[in-house]
This record gives sequence, structure tokens and C-alpha cells, in this order.
Amino acid sequence: MKNNKKSISAEEDTAKSYLMNIEKYKAMIDTKCKQYRELEKYSNLIGYKNLTNIFSANTCISRKTEDKAQKKVDLLIDIKADIYKYMLLKNNIINDIYRTEDNRYISILLKKYVELKTLEQTSVAIGYSYERTRHLHKEALKKIFEVIRTDKEKIKLTEKE
Repeated sequence: MKNNKKSISAEEDTAKSYLMNIEKYKAMIDTKCKQYRELEKYSNLIGYKNLTNIFSANTCISRKTEDKAQKKVDLLIDIKADIYKYMLLKNNIINDIYRTEDNRYISILLKKYVELKTLEQTSVAIGYSYERTRHLHKEALKKIFEVIRTDKEKIKLTEKE
């Protein structure tokens, strides 16, 4: 059986890491939103519909409830900040994808990294064979690297944590 996982160059790996930041940020925001919903469920169980007014109420509440309320407020602030960063990052990546100036590359990269489709789904959507799509994807990654290589901030986003 032939191994379909061929090694990729450092440039392709860097470009792929940069583009995958959209998916990473989305996952991080989704996780925080899930935590927020859990805190919301907890606040509903204790009878507070709107925890933003909880500290001004003349009600004696336990320290645990107060901590949950503050955590909810802090988490909401974090989520809003992360969504703003996510939208900026996504917009920058989309602009960089368009800077490749090749419609085939643009279609593949948008579907793969912005719409989060697999290469197989991408090949069906654009009407190319899987092998042709895989080949063009590899070329597109090289082109994206050329686009971002002089931008230190974008290269920093690709560093493994």
C-alpha cells in the first residue's frame, strides 16, 4: 500500500501552521463558549437570571456564587476579545490567500482553511480529482509562504507551542 502522507517542506509547514490558526482560534472560542454556557446553567439553577447585576443587589450571596458570577463576567470579556482577534486574523488570512493571485489556489485555500473542509470535500467542490487538488494544495502552500515570509508577526503565529 502506497503511503499518501508525503513529507512537506519547512515552508509548506510554516504556511499550513499559519493558515490553521483560524481553526485553532475557532476551537478556543468554542471551548470558552461552552464554559460560559455551563456557568449560565449554574446561575439559572441558583435563581439569578442576570448575573451582571448580582453585585448591586442587596442580597447576601455566598462567596462561591460570587466567584461564579465574576468568572462568568470575566469569561464573557475574554470571549469578546477572542472573537475580535479571530475576526482580524481570519480577515488577514483571507487577504493573504487572495494575494496568491491564482484562482485555483484561492479556491482550495479558502475551502480548506476558512470553510474548514477536507481536501476530499474541496476536490469535489472545485471539480478536480483528489490527486490534482492535493498537488495544487501543496503549490498553494508554497505560494502562501512567499506571501507571508517577510512578515515576522505572521511567522510568529506559526511557531509550535
